[in-house]
Amino acid sequence: MKTIKVILICLMVISGYTFKINGQNDQIDSLINTCYKRGIFNGNALVIKNGKIIYNVSKGFTSGNKTNQLSMNSIFDIGSIAKEFNAVGIMMLKEEGLLSLDDKISKYQLDLPEWGKKITIKNLLQYSSGLPKVDWGNVNSDQDIYKNLKKLEKLQFEPGKGYLYSNNNVFIQRRIIEKITGLTFTEFLESKILEPVGMSSSVIDHQYENLNFVRAFNSENINDNKQELKMSGWVCPSIYDLAKWTNHLLSYKLISKKSLYQLFENYSKGAESALGNGEFENEKLTLYEHHGSSSNYESLVHYNLKEDTSIILMTNNKSLKIAEIKEAISNILKGKTYEVPQKSIYLTIRKKTYTNVDEGIEYYKKLKEDSYDTYNFTNEWELTRLAYKLFEKNQDEDAVQILKLLISELPKKSEEALEYLGSRILNENKPEKSILVYKLIVNKFPSAKSYSALGGVYYRKKQFDEALKNYKKSLELDPENKSAKKMLLTLSDYTAKSNKEQTDNPQQFTEFEKLKKDIQQKMSKHNLHGLSVAVFEDYKVIWNHEWGIKSADSNEKIDQNTAFSTASTSKAVVAILCGILEEKGLINLNDPISGYLKRWHLPKSDFTQNTQVNWLHLLSHTAGTTQGGFADFYEGDNIPTIVQSLKGELLPRYDKEIDFMFTPGTDWEYSGGGYVIIQMALEDHFGKPLSELMKEHVFLPLGLKNTTMKQPNEKGFLTNVAKVHNSKGEVIRTGLPITPQVAPSGLWSTPSDLSKIAIEVQNALRNTNNKLISNAVAKRITEVFTLKKTGGWSAGWRRSFGFANRDWFSHGGSNTGVGGEFMATMNGGYGIAIQANGDKPNRIPVMSFLRNEIMTIRDWNLPIDTSVLKKAPTHLIKAIEGPYLDFLYNTQGINRISEEDGNLFISSPLFKYLQNSEKNAMYYIGNNTFKVDQYPNYLQFNLDDTNELLSITVFREQSKKNKIVIKKEDIRNHKTQLIDVFSENSIAVAIQEYKRIKKEKPDLNYERILNEFGYLFYIQNKTKKAVEVLEFNCQEHPESFNTYDSLGEIYEITGSFNKSIENYKKAMAINVSDNYQKRVKQKIQELESKMK
Repeated sequence: MKTIKVILICLMVISGYTFKINGQNDQIDSLINTCYKRGIFNGNALVIKNGKIIYNVSKGFTSGNKTNQLSMNSIFDIGSIAKEFNAVGIMMLKEEGLLSLDDKISKYQLDLPEWGKKITIKNLLQYSSGLPKVDWGNVNSDQDIYKNLKKLEKLQFEPGKGYLYSNNNVFIQRRIIEKITGLTFTEFLESKILEPVGMSSSVIDHQYENLNFVRAFNSENINDNKQELKMSGWVCPSIYDLAKWTNHLLSYKLISKKSLYQLFENYSKGAESALGNGEFENEKLTLYEHHGSSSNYESLVHYNLKEDTSIILMTNNKSLKIAEIKEAISNILKGKTYEVPQKSIYLTIRKKTYTNVDEGIEYYKKLKEDSYDTYNFTNEWELTRLAYKLFEKNQDEDAVQILKLLISELPKKSEEALEYLGSRILNENKPEKSILVYKLIVNKFPSAKSYSALGGVYYRKKQFDEALKNYKKSLELDPENKSAKKMLLTLSDYTAKSNKEQTDNPQQFTEFEKLKKDIQQKMSKHNLHGLSVAVFEDYKVIWNHEWGIKSADSNEKIDQNTAFSTASTSKAVVAILCGILEEKGLINLNDPISGYLKRWHLPKSDFTQNTQVNWLHLLSHTAGTTQGGFADFYEGDNIPTIVQSLKGELLPRYDKEIDFMFTPGTDWEYSGGGYVIIQMALEDHFGKPLSELMKEHVFLPLGLKNTTMKQPNEKGFLTNVAKVHNSKGEVIRTGLPITPQVAPSGLWSTPSDLSKIAIEVQNALRNTNNKLISNAVAKRITEVFTLKKTGGWSAGWRRSFGFANRDWFSHGGSNTGVGGEFMATMNGGYGIAIQANGDKPNRIPVMSFLRNEIMTIRDWNLPIDTSVLKKAPTHLIKAIEGPYLDFLYNTQGINRISEEDGNLFISSPLFKYLQNSEKNAMYYIGNNTFKVDQYPNYLQFNLDDTNELLSITVFREQSKKNKIVIKKEDIRNHKTQLIDVFSENSIAVAIQEYKRIKKEKPDLNYERILNEFGYLFYIQNKTKKAVEVLEFNCQEHPESFNTYDSLGEIYEITGSFNKSIENYKKAMAINVSDNYQKRVKQKIQELESKMK
């Protein structure tokens, strides 16, 4: 083998000199230029022959913004090629006698389960360990990956008995290097590899602050999001540094020839080795190639050692053509004819196809007729990829149309492509879509194999009759089919009756069994002690399950009768009571509430001079009252009466009497204080505590045995209850919060009892099987009262969620250390009740996962009616793209409208944290109006004569009843810019932009804005950024006690007690009111006791 001359290469790099050999340089340059013009290459290329650089070029831009040109110093993410560094590190340690490839990984004390005693280091290098793939959707760091491995009970297969390309193998290699060397993997890379090799331009992991690090972007020139890598230790080099690395590798300067060849050993033919792919002749390496990809980054290294040629390609705009470009360059170097890669037909027709599949197919045919030489019509994977994307978008019928086109265009190549697609979709747990693919296969290519495959999908979906039918067809075509024979024996015990029983009883589903384990793992990950759920369908409870313990200070398990503090869910139940009492003629919800009050009277206000506050205003949060929510109290506290509460006395969060912010009925503002007024009106009017009224009129008639509005300090409180916990998993004080404001947050209940309440409302809405609530009452309390701010609210219920494209009435609840969800569909009898005894960061990720998994498993999703959809005009898309303050749900976050592959999407913080969706599709129905996936309202964008956005109309019904019009300037302004920059950038960059905006717009309430951002980031589990923002707020507003109080609270819940106390004391020095001083002194004493 000829040694590639590293020194000569380095000299040529410094001089910038490029050799021309027999015109090959010109040919390669012509090829690259053509590829660039066709939009299939934006990146760097390096070609070496006989130890000399014959071609090097930077073609294109450093990001989708297309403002800065690439250079040969540009740094790229090289994806899986970076796995070579840990593999070589392992071999370096082997050669030093510090490890053996036959060592079991348990030798290195990684605190892994028993399976660590089976897996060898060689298994890791060859991906034959049996370790599953990393669950990227549920990890954010090395620590998360490590935790998941420690919880892993079983391998996918016995080590050495199979192959699975999993990054868990890479992760453990890096940890072994750390154990042996005592260095972090980053330190090892820097000192043992990058520095000795001279890779001075390289960085480890994404370093966006490095001006040479390029941003990846898609075919629409939209940059990938900046993000921290979920696994650390990825070398990102320049193209010259990558050349240095491979030259050192192939010239045995890092490891010996023997070790190098060992790294090329793979588990089986077609399987990846630790170095990608290597070819040998007469025990001599003749070709080395490795491909890497990450998001829209893509790189390829190709060394032909027989010809002494090397090709390195790096791109930040993946076009799926890098391998074809390499092949063309290779042919040029060999003096052969070559084909310029053709433009991707997939990338070209996808926009039209996503909008209208018939137009997409017509466009395909036209391009084939007019531009056959420009596009790739012979590669079966182009249309296969398009079909896959359509399945991803839930355009299943369109996907089938494309697959039919594939079969007709490429009948000899399509069967293999369809088999791959069906298998891939099935592995993604989408059996319904996989069935559509396999049905096409058996129709066009009937065989024993295809019928067995279809039978297998039906079996996995628990449709045993269909599975049996297809396995029988398989056996008819091949009587010796052992697999089909075995499955027929398995299925013989299943009948149509048992199949129905499986469907009716989800507890028998393997998916629910798996869900139980998944939830347990997530609870452990998020330090959540206890969780309880009830699922109802077709107006009956079909599944209950409980996980964990009632309290961190005991091992007593949660059971079906364990009650939780439900917090604000109380409001929805109070609304039911009011509706029932009105129907009995005992109150009138249209009456002014003042006529029912005796112990206290509404404060005078300019807002209520001409409009009196009635019950419905208060129930629907449209009264304009202050006092949004309340802090919890515990045994031993000075607990206010509700009169004191309304006067603002003894309240940690308020020191003023409840007041009005706007004229009743003109706006919406969540107000727990408004429900305290309702509580007082009920108790004054009936002469009974609210807890007794609820028991008499609701709880006893519905048979709710584990539900009460009595508080822990009252006689008759429940005994089987879950305690509340802070984010560290510790019981908060006594663990039993006392809520004198009973109406807004004093209910204790179980998911089972809450389900009974919801099902009663559902039955009342359909006027069937309802025992207590009438049809009129159900309609009265669930009818949408307003769309302002939240997207929908009725008299007591939230009406703004669109999960599974269904219409819901719901109410969440969140007190410190406890909370839950309570939601039911207006039609069909579907619903879920969940309660958990942890703080927001502990419970929200687990509850959201549980809810979304249940909806998926039970297939609750209703597809969008595509027959009414149209293509959005270009001028409309241009006018509405970009960030807005969240107008969908009025959270402290951003809605961002963006175009992707011809489709529009809109993001919302609630989509992310409730649906685990970064963005939801927007479907155009004409007249500048869109239906948003899993959101209940329509959005109409109003433009002026120059097609500039003026406002957005939000409406629920076609009659546009309760519609709201939101002006552009209210949601696209300086605050929009602020929250966008704080969300998307480091604190240093955000502060600079903050200062610029503050100079332009000095009159904004920046203290409040920054405080909101701090809590927003905390809820999003971005604790570091939350602290940074709140610390900056203290620097900006040192005169405000609230800034120090908020920072103290964040430090408290994150366990930094010294810093918490320090900031609470600063707050006390500013706020000298007796109530505040007393409360904070008590809190400081509690923190000091914890530190002892």
